[in-house]
Amino acid sequence: MTLKKNNAELATTSAAVPTVPLQFDQPLSGVVTFATRRGEAGVSAYSSFNCCPYVGDDPAHVDDCRRALLKSLRIDPSLLKTLRQVHSVRVVAADEASPTVEADAVVTNRPGEYVGVYTADCVPILLVDPIVGIAAAAHAGWKGTLGGIATLTVEKMTSLGADVERIHATFGPAICGGCYEVGQELIDRFAEERFPMERISRVNPTTAKPHLDLVEANAVLLERVGIAAEHISRSNICTRCAPDTYFSARALGVQSGRVLTAIAIVR
Repeated sequence: MTLKKNNAELATTSAAVPTVPLQFDQPLSGVVTFATRRGEAGVSAYSSFNCCPYVGDDPAHVDDCRRALLKSLRIDPSLLKTLRQVHSVRVVAADEASPTVEADAVVTNRPGEYVGVYTADCVPILLVDPIVGIAAAAHAGWKGTLGGIATLTVEKMTSLGADVERIHATFGPAICGGCYEVGQELIDRFAEERFPMERISRVNPTTAKPHLDLVEANAVLLERVGIAAEHISRSNICTRCAPDTYFSARALGVQSGRVLTAIAIVR
């Protein structure tokens, strides 16, 4: 049985589990979101709290963290749906999802079921149509962004009955444009896909190196499929700026923990 709670209640009940609730542009009744934090960062590159099972952490540590999270959410293990992410553009329904299924976005239309993605600089996207009760979580690195995983996730939601005019989106902790230095060839690829480069890229005045804002690039994609700009929120949490609080692959290396960002509709 799933207990009804909101984000404020989640923050209280998960006091021993390092999470932070994420906000939409307006309060959405019954919608719960969270992103995990590292906990005690100095322990190792996996810190004291890491739920991701495929990044080289001790499986026993991962299991302990996952059990603590499930206890704080007061849910059965079957109600937390995650994936083995591979920088693809594959979107699956929650009943297909498992820690061994290779995909990068998951959609649910079942009350009480949490869907989540793991990130450490890449962009976690949470989406919800609160009227019909359809929610999704997507992982967008530069490959997924170029491939349009945000677009494909919205398409999966609408195939299940969501309406783009009712969808709200929020971005979890991710590397900011000021920190995400890239090569000119990647800038060129985004330009070829007709992204508004004045909005999603900049040149560092000190290093003269180009930078890319993946959060804004994905906001562009969401707007293009009809989600209102005012329904798109940003956490403004940069993982690279706060590597002691959130996992950052650029700061810690790829053999490190991951932030779990998730959403559920609990009614």
